Amino acid sequence: MLASRRPDTAELVEMMLKLGCTATINAKDAIGQTALAHAAESGSTEAVRILLGVEGIDHSCLGAYGRTPLMLAAERGCNGIVALLLEVEGIKFDCRDIEGKTALAHAILNGHVKICQDLLMAESTSASYTTSEGWNFYLMLAAAAGNATVIRSVLQLGHFDVNARDIHHCTALAYAVGSKSYGAVEALLEVEGVDIHCLDKQGRTLLMEAARRGEVMMVNRFLRLGLGANINTTDIRGSTALAHALVRGGSKEVVRMLLGVEGTDYNCVDARGQTPLMMAATQGYDDIVALLLEREGIKVDFRDTQLDINTRDIHYCTALTYAIGSRSDDAVEALLEVEGIDIHCFDRQGRTPLMNAVRWGRVEIAKRFIGLGLGANINAKDNEGMTVLSYAVLKRYRNDLEVVSALLKVEGIDLSVRDVKGRTPLMVAIENRNDECAELLRKAGAS
Repeated sequence: MLASRRPDTAELVEMMLKLGCTATINAKDAIGQTALAHAAESGSTEAVRILLGVEGIDHSCLGAYGRTPLMLAAERGCNGIVALLLEVEGIKFDCRDIEGKTALAHAILNGHVKICQDLLMAESTSASYTTSEGWNFYLMLAAAAGNATVIRSVLQLGHFDVNARDIHHCTALAYAVGSKSYGAVEALLEVEGVDIHCLDKQGRTLLMEAARRGEVMMVNRFLRLGLGANINTTDIRGSTALAHALVRGGSKEVVRMLLGVEGTDYNCVDARGQTPLMMAATQGYDDIVALLLEREGIKVDFRDTQLDINTRDIHYCTALTYAIGSRSDDAVEALLEVEGIDIHCFDRQGRTPLMNAVRWGRVEIAKRFIGLGLGANINAKDNEGMTVLSYAVLKRYRNDLEVVSALLKVEGIDLSVRDVKGRTPLMVAIENRNDECAELLRKAGAS
């Protein structure tokens, strides 16, 4: 068994067989593999040839994970070994491992085209094949692997319902989109009757999936197929294709394509109360924030919708709040340039944009807000009675002394304000051992 795993496998196997080591030819090691399984896994074609010539060899033995030598060779792309095993009389094609996969399934998932073709020619492919993950046939597996050549081979040699769905309500085309392979998508779009309007269990369309992955060519292809007619369709979470493009991909090209579709709702709100602008700001996608802000002045095709820059989500957060948290200075600046932007808004915790900038260590942004002249709101309290000065002296927020100095220069700053625990900013600084800030407060008159 050890000999079947060494670099000089074939010579050692042959020598040991000549010495009469055949009585335990089907013995298994601790993980349940025989010498033949090890030879197949290691890719030694000659060793496999020698072992197959031994009388009584079990060519379909199952290992610890339920895998046969044929599965191991198919998974690793060992063409020669697969060809040898296919010549063995009585070789079992339909064995499944503990994941429910056959040798052909392993070859498909790993993109071994020649092996797939050999197995498809040798095996009577069943359209009812189902894995433990719910992938219900070889075509779906090929689509998930994103291999257009394998998809076409499967379609030629097997008979499948191209629109069949698995337990997630996904079709082969949906898996091809998920594989991010444009070639795989095109291979399936060639099939007559393929359903391009399918929805998965989450209510997602193919356009949403392509947009979510930032796949420019796929989005363009689906739009040319007419999927733009339902551009504002939402999934079970209230997200449109545009929202999906912003959640993950952040592709400027995809966003521009979707915004160019007549009737696109760029002010849509999902189940969390978030608009596309909020999502772009959250991700720190400066270009997309700028792109969305441009839409306010456009009247053609968007005359019925005007971007509300101060819209809040379920957390009472605006796009400006999310931009501050994204650590993108450009996104914050782009929003501050918009007429009517609310710089005094409060989130659910009662925190202002300035408080959040200080809490998150955004020194330059904090100084920018201070320079906007916040007046009486400089002493605004959140739900815990904390002011922006109290947050600035918290050492764990690692704020620059510049912020505290800048705040102390603001006319009307209240040094004696107390939070719900009865602490003044000086008490907070002392409690958190922020000696430098405490000294600045004392010099400013705090006691």
